Amino acid sequence: MSECNPRKTRSYQLQWDEWGMPIISSTTMSGLCQGWGFAQTFLNPNLLLLAYLRGQGRSAEYVGAHSDFGASNLTKQPDGVDFLQSDVLVRSLQIPQLADEAWSNQDDEVKACITAFATGVNECREEYPERFDSRLRDVKITPKAVLGHTLNILIGFQMMLRLPTIATWMQGKDISLPSWQDFANAGSNNCAIGPSKSKEGHPMLVINPHTQWDVDLNTFTEARLELIDGSGFCFQGAAMLGWPMPIMGCNAHLGYGGTVNTQNGITFYELSADNGQFELDNTKQTLSLSGEAVKVRTDNGEQEIHQHMVVYSSAHNAHAIATRDEKLLLINVGGRGNVCLLRQLLDMMRAQSLSGFQTALKQHQLPLFNTIYAGRDSQDQSSHIHFSWHSLAPQREKGSWEDWWHVLDGHLSANIAKGQVSYEQLLKCEDPDSGWLQNCNDSPHFATLPSPFDPADHPDWLCPVFSNIRCQSFSRILAEQEQFDLDSFTKAKLSTRVELALRVVPQLCNAITEGHSQALQACKKVLASWDFHTNPSSKGAYLFLHWLLNLGIVDTNASPLFSDSYDQVLAADPERYMDSLLKPGKIANMTHALSILEKAAEILTEEGHALDVAWGDVLTISHGKYSFPAVGGPGDPMGIISAIPLKPALRPFIKGGALPANRIENEGGETFVMVAQFTPEGAEGGSFVSYGQSSHPDSKHFGDQLELVSRRQLRPFKITKQ
Repeated sequence: MSECNPRKTRSYQLQWDEWGMPIISSTTMSGLCQGWGFAQTFLNPNLLLLAYLRGQGRSAEYVGAHSDFGASNLTKQPDGVDFLQSDVLVRSLQIPQLADEAWSNQDDEVKACITAFATGVNECREEYPERFDSRLRDVKITPKAVLGHTLNILIGFQMMLRLPTIATWMQGKDISLPSWQDFANAGSNNCAIGPSKSKEGHPMLVINPHTQWDVDLNTFTEARLELIDGSGFCFQGAAMLGWPMPIMGCNAHLGYGGTVNTQNGITFYELSADNGQFELDNTKQTLSLSGEAVKVRTDNGEQEIHQHMVVYSSAHNAHAIATRDEKLLLINVGGRGNVCLLRQLLDMMRAQSLSGFQTALKQHQLPLFNTIYAGRDSQDQSSHIHFSWHSLAPQREKGSWEDWWHVLDGHLSANIAKGQVSYEQLLKCEDPDSGWLQNCNDSPHFATLPSPFDPADHPDWLCPVFSNIRCQSFSRILAEQEQFDLDSFTKAKLSTRVELALRVVPQLCNAITEGHSQALQACKKVLASWDFHTNPSSKGAYLFLHWLLNLGIVDTNASPLFSDSYDQVLAADPERYMDSLLKPGKIANMTHALSILEKAAEILTEEGHALDVAWGDVLTISHGKYSFPAVGGPGDPMGIISAIPLKPALRPFIKGGALPANRIENEGGETFVMVAQFTPEGAEGGSFVSYGQSSHPDSKHFGDQLELVSRRQLRPFKITKQ
């Protein structure tokens, strides 16, 4: 049993499973939210309160400017958290003021849910003060603090792809953006199959966000929420830290998950100003300037005041976040005014059909994410799968996606985009002939095969065309296997196959002849007998990893290793689309590739390992006090579906490549995993949260589910229709 105690109040009942997952029942949705607030706080006490304080720009006021790792259990981040810089950034963007405005836009039910959630948070803090850092025991969380936190996180996720843009503009000068840097390198996998791909005719779904295991704001927690009001509502899914309702999961009829996408809802402007004034099309304009007093707790418990100037341009609807050479960097967040996502999430959870789910999506509050759906309609039991690509970008009348990616001249009104992309403009695909959908952070053009979207049908500035080897790995499995049952579908999700190796190892082995060195001959022998997986017993994977680490690759397609590239036109060809899964695939410089392989062999020898050392003998997955032989590995560019975070020195370093959105997700991996199928009786499947349900270092649930990861085993669940 869990160390967590059952709880019964007038509003809700709370039970726990053996892995620390809260099971909450109530007669009202607000009661479920209150129990969910209590449970999340019990599992993540300090992380959760500090997340809310960061969303208000007040974390340093309570715990000081910076916290080193493990200080009073405030953080699980190796380098700690710069709370002062986080507060300054939040104040610069006026997130607290945005939360105030957003609160007035919430309907009564959503307000009741948020208020109840905050009540649950405060109940836990009051009843279990010993679980909290002493500096946080008097913190009272308000409903607006909960709402402000969700808004702060949404901006953070939109910014995760834009950090290189800021770094380039700063020209090497130091800038600290801790809230956004927390989201860098996050990724996800998601897929669905329709009845034609199922042996029993049941639609199935994989949900699998890939976020960092050691980043506070990216922490996921799973819960089961059940109304006992006769409605039959029951939902099992996961939420990010501090969110008052799950953002992915399933009910008895349907499920959905999300992956980070290459949306472009952020616009940057460079502006020269003098005494709060600037020129726009040679006409004088005035900036709004307001002072903010940011409080910082000192070591002796007193308060210091840091004065900060908030700069806002109404002409650009943008806030200043950095300066360089007396110039301002302004940021416009396209979806800043779309503040009713919690309403949309609530309706998505309640949907019982694809049409009901689409009605919820049409509220158009998602500023990013690809969403993949699978389910059976409650009325006629018809099965459907669905893909949608979301963005709240401005309407841009010119240029390409990359043009708008750069920092623009803020003195020209022609560079200021107006309006917003409509829901009708989003890329959507329903029940494709292939019978499957997937997304692994690639562009929607590769959501299935043949490619479902023609780039010519959409503006160049809306969405780039971009693939990666990880998505091709999932696509190959889904396309090549005729049909799945739940077990084989789960096995596909948990695959540790190295797609990159399938393309390059035969070329490497064929190129090594008798005239090459004994070291290369030995490498050939090991790689030729490798099973192309990263299971604990796999021999050859560690040699391959070190070869990859020393190649100097720059993007998720291992450039410049290959002489060819992914091909969307080929992917759209109804006769030859499977050939697109082989691109990129031709090694450009074999001499260089072999010299790096020889170097990799030297590294293993220097480490004292045989060239055929087993993957699990040298690598582990660890969290808290738990450690197991590694299974899986870096998702990009190895193309491993079952991605796990290795120690930093063993993660391929991706610089970004030619396309600024090319990013690496090797700092994350299997976070929340759910596999579900939807039968006439309801939903069934399995799930786990890799690093466990709790972030409290003294909890047995801080890392305990790594055992499930190592065994490739999901915790079974079932939701029966009523």
